[in-house]
Amino acid sequence: MARAEKIHRRLPGRAASLASYHRLWLGPDHLLSVRTTGYSEEYKRFYYRDLQAIVFRKTDSWRFWNLFLGIVSALVVFVALMSSSGDALGGWIGLAACLFVLFLINLLRGPTCACHVRTAVQAERLPTLKRLRIARKVVAQLKPLIEAAQGPLAPEQLRPMSPPAPVGGPTPAAAQPSREANGPATTVSTPDAPQ
Repeated sequence: MARAEKIHRRLPGRAASLASYHRLWLGPDHLLSVRTTGYSEEYKRFYYRDLQAIVFRKTDSWRFWNLFLGIVSALVVFVALMSSSGDALGGWIGLAACLFVLFLINLLRGPTCACHVRTAVQAERLPTLKRLRIARKVVAQLKPLIEAAQGPLAPEQLRPMSPPAPVGGPTPAAAQPSREANGPATTVSTPDAPQ
């Protein structure tokens, strides 16, 4: 029997908890988010033609963990230097080294973020994209596929919209009749009034 062709490619990033883990897959016409537990899998499919936005925002958890691990490892080093026993000193230094390695890993992985994908009917969090560098890399891979499905975004759609007119305030007259001496009434419209 011939081997089936793989249609999905795994994207970078993963998220895990005690009960489940998440993966993100790139399909030919969709993005597939998979949540796996020990006995079941849950699939969420986002078609490129339906995607309205991929939004990611920087979070402070990276800074918090760097601060926490740095302070705890410094405290452990301080306790190690205060201990007089050789066996205890080795244990404390080993613990401080492990905490410092975790600090370096978190520091090198870069800032954290929260990423959501938005369609017309929902906004869904993508838990696998929790580092800013990985989220940017995935969006760079998705952009040409989304543009192929939806067409490129026009530059005028990227400009900020002007604020709406105030409600209940004075509004310019859109059309005011004016009479000429020997003719019928004509309409004059102001340039900023809606047509």
